[in-house]
Amino acid sequence: MSLSDSLHTLTTLMRQSYEEAARFGRKDADIEHLLLALTLTDTPAGDVLRSHGATWESTVQALQHLDSEALESLGITAPTRTLSPNIAAVEGYTKRVNAVFKKAKKASPDLLSILITLVNEPSGTIARVLDRLGTSAAEITAAAQIRLDTVRPTRRGNHRATSSGVIPTTHTELLAFLRNPINAAIWEPMLLGRTIEAGASNDHFTAPSLSKLRKSHDARTFELYRIGDGDESVAWKITVCGSKKFWPLILQFTVSDDPSAGAATAQSTAASTDESSSVTLHVHVGSEQPSHISPMRRLLAPLAHFTRVLHAHTILVAISNHYRQ
Repeated sequence: MSLSDSLHTLTTLMRQSYEEAARFGRKDADIEHLLLALTLTDTPAGDVLRSHGATWESTVQALQHLDSEALESLGITAPTRTLSPNIAAVEGYTKRVNAVFKKAKKASPDLLSILITLVNEPSGTIARVLDRLGTSAAEITAAAQIRLDTVRPTRRGNHRATSSGVIPTTHTELLAFLRNPINAAIWEPMLLGRTIEAGASNDHFTAPSLSKLRKSHDARTFELYRIGDGDESVAWKITVCGSKKFWPLILQFTVSDDPSAGAATAQSTAASTDESSSVTLHVHVGSEQPSHISPMRRLLAPLAHFTRVLHAHTILVAISNHYRQ
């Protein structure tokens, strides 16, 4: 795994733990929020958790039940729903999370070292959550250690960037969401706030400019073309009208059933009742390059790849947030 991919994996984990803290109205991300973030990663660590009943939905339910029991023992009624994510309200990590990162020594790209340290955290908080999910810290540690002993680094080409994560919805619902051009204004950062209009055909759509008073990103008109639609994938091409500097952006979404979700449901009494309630989404970001590329463009290729990695990550986060509202 390349350095940029490793940083992307860790950055994704940190951002999602902040989001989960915001959902619970906390100003600092704690160990239970780190656990929730791990359940959403398309990594060996995430696979281990989900295969033992710790899907995002089931873990949220377990945490809510534990919080309710603690508050009711004090005569307080717990809130019935989580809040919308506002990571700006989260100030940082608690001492317990920092201790987990420090003890893990280094965040391996697969996050297994963090998972092993987290489930064995001395306060017993994570152990109680796992017990509620029908598993234990010992079982998670053993499974994670096996994966840690067998995982091997892999090389990835720079022709396109990929970001993967687990989305708490069904295979059919997610594909329907991705096929609808109106929803592009939700997940594509360039189209935020725009109204998507139908074009000349069922595969051509337009996002008119937000402002005609100045030459800026808002004043651009984007065109969307659906260039692929399969049983497990949807592909879009995005262009800017009248721009020769903007290379057409190619976005491909591939949806696969989470292989660990079914096993999790069968094993855990607290797991989701729908064994298809979580799927893995792979977001591929590339560009339609001209036949001739200038020497300067070639020199900046590593930076362009890193930018595509961030773009793919941003899209994945937006889609994940949409299904975790």
